Order: sequence, then C-alpha cells, then structure tokens
Amino acid sequence: MILELKKISSGYLKDVDVIHNIDIQLPAGSAIGILGLNGAGKTTLCGAIMNMNPYRSGKLFFEGRDVSELNTEQLSDLGFSTFLSERNTFQELSVWENLLIASKGRSASEIDEIRSIFPVLSSDKRALKSKLADKLSGGERGQLAMAMCLLTNPKLLILDEPSAGLSPTAINTMYAILEQIRSERGVTILLIEQSAELASAFCNHIYIIENGKINNK
Repeated sequence: MILELKKISSGYLKDVDVIHNIDIQLPAGSAIGILGLNGAGKTTLCGAIMNMNPYRSGKLFFEGRDVSELNTEQLSDLGFSTFLSERNTFQELSVWENLLIASKGRSASEIDEIRSIFPVLSSDKRALKSKLADKLSGGERGQLAMAMCLLTNPKLLILDEPSAGLSPTAINTMYAILEQIRSERGVTILLIEQSAELASAFCNHIYIIENGKINNK
C-alpha cells in the first residue's frame, strides 16, 4: 500500500472530532474515491491526511512508513500533493509565474512536458507570461492548479472535489486529464467527490463517508 489510514480522527478544535476512526487503504497506482454529502467530513479528511487539521489521532502510513508526526511540508517533500476545491493559484501573478513557483527549479523541458497535458497551458510562453491567473475561467484555473500539483512530482495526489463549480465540458476535460495522469504517470489518486457517477466511473474502489465515519466500502 502506498497510503494507509488507521483509526484516523481529526477536527478543528481540541477534543471535537469531525471524522472518527477512519480506515482507508490506497494501493500504489490506484484511484480511490471518497463520496459523501456536504458536511460529511470529506474536506476534513483531506486536511487530516496532510496534517493541516490539529488534534488528530490514529496512524498514517506512507509506503510502509509511519508518517503520522510529519508536518504538511515534510509530507509534500515525500510526494504528497493536494488539489483543493478552491483551486488555489496566485491570482495576481501570470500563468507562467504560477508554473515557475510550483516547479521548484525543474528544467524547462520538464515544465513543457507538464504543460502538454493541459489545453489551457498549450499556448506559447509569451502568451502565458502576459495572462494573469485571475483572468482564467474556473475550469482553466483548475487546469493551472492541477499542473502546479504535478510540477511537485507527486506520488500521491489528493483531489478535493475537482468537479465543483465546473461546466459539463470542463468536467469532462478535467477527468480526461486525471485519467492521463493516472495511466501515463502512475500517480496514485485519492478522489474526494460529491458526484457518485463521476467517482464510480473513474475510481477502482469507493468509500462512503457519512457523519464523519466510513459508512460502507
């Protein structure tokens, strides 16, 4: 298993858990889905895995190693990367500057390889340097945020509702990109979604979270 959660409980306040005793396993190269309604604990689970939520209990194992005590930056260095539903980018910077920040010194050819996956990034560098990130549509901003995740060279990609707020066309584009990332780059994906149809079509296995607990598998 590349990732294993054992009895993970977490919340935002001390002694107040939002998720309770979560057990999840992710085989390397798989896509595992987490389905649930708003408020079920999906985003809290995402934050707990990345150690962004305080007061967690339980154990987190990555490639067989106990990483429960590592902070978010240390987990990122191991190969964790998170795509948030807010599609966080640096809005005041150009598209190209966003890519450079995420690349952490990767070569121009490596950046170009990642760019080739995303339609919105296929323009020449001059166009990307002149376009501010805040001028992108929601779907385009999602592509940029996803490219920034890939530029960190992740082993594990945690996706928090990548379809949220997107048009049907943009959703189809996003999931085509995700399929390419999984099949061609071998990245393990933990997909947090509201759409059972999307998650079931994409994932190898589904967990359902309800009231902060895994309901069934």
